[in-house]
Amino acid sequence: VNRSPSQVADAGLVAPLLQCVERLLGPGLEDGACCFVGPFAILLLEKFGKLLPQDVVTGLLRAVVLRLARAELPYLKQELLVVVARLMHEDLASVVTALRSMRLPTPNGAERVALELLLSLWVANADVVRARRARNVTVSALCQLHQRCS
Repeated sequence: VNRSPSQVADAGLVAPLLQCVERLLGPGLEDGACCFVGPFAILLLEKFGKLLPQDVVTGLLRAVVLRLARAELPYLKQELLVVVARLMHEDLASVVTALRSMRLPTPNGAERVALELLLSLWVANADVVRARRARNVTVSALCQLHQRCS
């Protein structure tokens, strides 16, 4: 059944959909159980991104980076990088500001600034981004980031 974004929003279903994404990104599931959380998150952002408060988007960004840090499957890594890249395309300044202000645990237990953690994971996993669409989105987001920082 197809629903318009306004029907879903008016029925109060955006929050439960985001809770589903949060559960899929959480530590309780193996990579294989959440392979399609990236496309699902992108769909939600496309349809409801304008309705989401900034703190919700920041929470999603945090959850995506944390999951990326512990992801093992190449496809999951690719799709999580695409989610971050799409967020950067939407509002690069807000994403960079949010990532700079966050400190996240790394897989080895240390804490790092989220932007530093994300960029190290992105560069380390660039070779797993194989799909043409994913390469286009991620490379263009990195170019935008480079242009903003220079």
